[in-house]
Amino acid sequence: MMGSKYREIFAILEKDIEDGCYDETRKLLTEDAYIERFGVSRNTVRRAIDLLIKRGYCFPVQGSGVFLRRKKPPYSIDLENIYGLTHYMAPLSVTNKIIHHARIDADENIAKNMDIPVGSPVLYLERIRYVDGIPFVYEYNYFNLLVLHDMTSEHLLGSLYKYIEETEKPPISFIDTVIHVIRINEKEAEHLKLESGDPGLEIDCYAMIRSGEVIQWCRDLFHYQNARALKIATYI
Repeated sequence: MMGSKYREIFAILEKDIEDGCYDETRKLLTEDAYIERFGVSRNTVRRAIDLLIKRGYCFPVQGSGVFLRRKKPPYSIDLENIYGLTHYMAPLSVTNKIIHHARIDADENIAKNMDIPVGSPVLYLERIRYVDGIPFVYEYNYFNLLVLHDMTSEHLLGSLYKYIEETEKPPISFIDTVIHVIRINEKEAEHLKLESGDPGLEIDCYAMIRSGEVIQWCRDLFHYQNARALKIATYI
């Protein structure tokens, strides 16, 4: 239970930080304050704060406390974000336009990338996403129905992470990320409001459960002028 509790506390403190609760002091409260607030052990509080530190929200100063790091640049993509664009871009508004979705059979390329047999059932989603009304990313998503048996097209309108949580699917344990630059095609350019052949920042993500099975492969083509990548390194 402690494992889930410290993550619950982490999520609350993360929201507090994003909502500006510590903007005046730029410093977290003491461990004792959080122990009293949440009614948990010191070890649980420390694990939650350690996770905040590892995710780049704050840093410890020996004998002085835990201080907030500078705010992330606007419209930046955290390469270690595992909760999705809507979560990370908050409080900015993220909206979607579905281009196409269907249940398909994995071809050789999909099968190779997802490490599944050719012909395996896959749920496919193609969409454009906007941040505060600005075209931000063109997405190609493939969901492994060998694991996500009861996932339907209706679930594609929401969050994969919410679906997994609500249906008690095996949680995502690993995400591998590959980044490279491509030239976007005519359809992608039309939706991103760019020119065909313009550069695009492609980020391929492979979400895996603890057994190592890939449950989602997504190819995200980011608007090269509107998006920027952020990698936070913490040495502790």
